[in-house]
Amino acid sequence: MKPKVEQCPDKSVNVFLNGLHFKLSPMEPHGSPEWKLRSGDEFLPVSSPKVLRWLNREWIKKIHSARHPPGRIPRFSRQPNEQVAELLVVAKKANKHGDMGKVAKISDRLKRLVTYQPAGQLVSRWSDIPLASEAPEQKLKWLAKRRIPLRQVTVIAAAKDTYKSTLMLDLAKAATTHGRFLGHSVRQLRVLYLNRDMPKAVFDSYCRTLGLDKSNPKFKILSSLWDTKVPPMQLDDPILIRFARRYKPLIIIDHLAKFFEGNLAKPKDIEPFMEKLKQLAAAGATVIVLHHVPKNEESSESFGSVYIINCADFGWNITRKGGQYAREEATTIKIQNTKTKMGDYFDLMVRPRLKTEGRFEVVNEATKSKEKWDHDVNRFTKLFPEDGWIEKRKLQEAAMGNGISRTRFKDVFEFCCNRGLVLSKNAGKGLKQCKLAR
Repeated sequence: MKPKVEQCPDKSVNVFLNGLHFKLSPMEPHGSPEWKLRSGDEFLPVSSPKVLRWLNREWIKKIHSARHPPGRIPRFSRQPNEQVAELLVVAKKANKHGDMGKVAKISDRLKRLVTYQPAGQLVSRWSDIPLASEAPEQKLKWLAKRRIPLRQVTVIAAAKDTYKSTLMLDLAKAATTHGRFLGHSVRQLRVLYLNRDMPKAVFDSYCRTLGLDKSNPKFKILSSLWDTKVPPMQLDDPILIRFARRYKPLIIIDHLAKFFEGNLAKPKDIEPFMEKLKQLAAAGATVIVLHHVPKNEESSESFGSVYIINCADFGWNITRKGGQYAREEATTIKIQNTKTKMGDYFDLMVRPRLKTEGRFEVVNEATKSKEKWDHDVNRFTKLFPEDGWIEKRKLQEAAMGNGISRTRFKDVFEFCCNRGLVLSKNAGKGLKQCKLAR
């Protein structure tokens, strides 16, 4: 006997078969539609996957054969979140009581849920594709205003001994204690610091200097060199992704080369790595990855700086002024954001006041209009010859001939080198040559 399928004016669906009455209610503003079976004076949810598949198949047949399809078709949720959550609770209780048989059955059930897609979720027509208006509207947000964006991937590139780790620990302190970072208040988050080469004694020294409370439950650090029995997580670890989705934390990776498997000079190796970071950000985490770059700009391309920054949402470059072995009082740190999708570029001049005050002091900040800056960078890159290297002196003459001042040329040249757009090398006799990175 064939079932009778009715599409009602209120956009609900009725299916009648052998005295059984199934009903699909129209989609509510908050929630997802579900099939129910009439039992007396009430309707009870249908839980059998086999029956659900059959109901959806019959309903879709009816829609395809109708002369005038309904204006709005209820859409099923794409992930069976509630059912999975219930099963995980049951599995946890069964595991606690040592019922391994029940745990195995629930595990099989979860595997089927992962692979099972009800017919109502299949995209077979243009109207099945969600509208942009169905996704909740989001505004761009900051972890620390104009310093670090929230739920994005930020790459901080700098040479050795430029206070990268100390700056990030200062940010971690601010994010867990309602503090400030480089002059701005910080949104409060849990912080997970992943490290593979920081000795415990060095970390303890940093904590004493910054006044960082190691017992703060909102701040956790995992290092390969520590005897905690828990090593740093791989970036595609399901547990790490689950943490990102549940806690929306700040995840700091120190540093890239220690977590990267592959050749840093090959984009095909870097792109999958950066995609893992993007997955953590999509799950709700704010991700910062520290990247050690060599001091000589000539070999920066071989370290993959160009590819890494291009794949990130936000980028910093840090340079140390005053010399590697200068006293703290004579040291200045220059911080530039070399990539941004969230506003203008900035240049920060920062002095470390760690020994005396346990903090970083912002001395000066210059803001550069992103629109005008990108225009000047575009003009600058068009001055390079197509056949390769050019002397920096001749490049400056060409820039000044095109209306770019000497000061602007210096700033744009430094910016392009830091971002990896331009490569430079010493050509002897005090001359420097440069070319566009390809």
